Amino acid sequence: MTVIKKSIGNAFMTIPSTYMQQWSSPKFNMGSVSRQGVAVGRNERTITDEVVRICAFLRDVQFATADQIVKGTGVNFDKAQNNLMSQHFVNSFVLTDIQDPSELRVQDALRIYTLDFAGVYLLSIEGYDMTTWRWTDYLVSATVVRKALVQTEIYVEMSKSTVCSIRNYQQFREFRIGAASNDVDFFVSLKGRANGQVWNFAGFVVEAGDEDLYLRDKLANLESVFHATKAGYKYFPDGPEAFPKLLLVIEATTDRNINAVKNLVGQVTSWAGADVAIVALDDIHKNGMANATYYSIGTKPDETGEGKIVALGKINMPLFK
Repeated sequence: MTVIKKSIGNAFMTIPSTYMQQWSSPKFNMGSVSRQGVAVGRNERTITDEVVRICAFLRDVQFATADQIVKGTGVNFDKAQNNLMSQHFVNSFVLTDIQDPSELRVQDALRIYTLDFAGVYLLSIEGYDMTTWRWTDYLVSATVVRKALVQTEIYVEMSKSTVCSIRNYQQFREFRIGAASNDVDFFVSLKGRANGQVWNFAGFVVEAGDEDLYLRDKLANLESVFHATKAGYKYFPDGPEAFPKLLLVIEATTDRNINAVKNLVGQVTSWAGADVAIVALDDIHKNGMANATYYSIGTKPDETGEGKIVALGKINMPLFK
């Protein structure tokens, strides 16, 4: 039996896809939480602003480690987590290769946190829209969890920007054409702190070696929504100026990884130039999003006139400074 340990650090993409969730409270805690009690506690401020911040953070990112919660909220989560767990504001799980509750008692196991029912009730009281929240949405594979944890890293980095703030963030956002669902790993809308200008991004966390299996179809579907049809106007009535740019986070800074994504974006979509940003996760971990290197693409027709030549270049990304 092997449980994922804290020693993994932020190398979340190394988590085996065969691992499973072992929950502290497998069926969550609706029956043991009083909405009235949460309302009274918040009104009397025995439920503090810090608890609201933690719950709001988990609402946005869905999955987070204790370290990510501290970085994302500034709250001493290590001190608060036992009370938050016992009062059902948050739930947690570990990732292991076998279903065994004893894995939860491993001292240095990496715990991953989500909202629980008291946290949902609290956010509803605070005015957050929780109508689409379902605890069953947290019951997912290790592949989804590891990608979500990477996305939480990106969220935390974006929140450090002195240029813009996060006005909206959604993991696994869907854009539909009729009954067909076209989803991205994350969607983020940023707002300039000085002038209120808005920038929207559709984001992907790209696993090395699987670009042709996963990313190609995702990009083709997104192209259908925003460039091949008028479906994008349903989500962004202001038109193409509001349509999302692409932010693609690759695992590591290698020529192979960069070129694989460059070619897919260039061949499958119409996004190019300032509307595309490719950045490596290892670079973000080393330098932060403020100082990471960003790449974009440019295209031109090939000699036949039927295909495209895709070129790579570096770009500035002052939004994340």
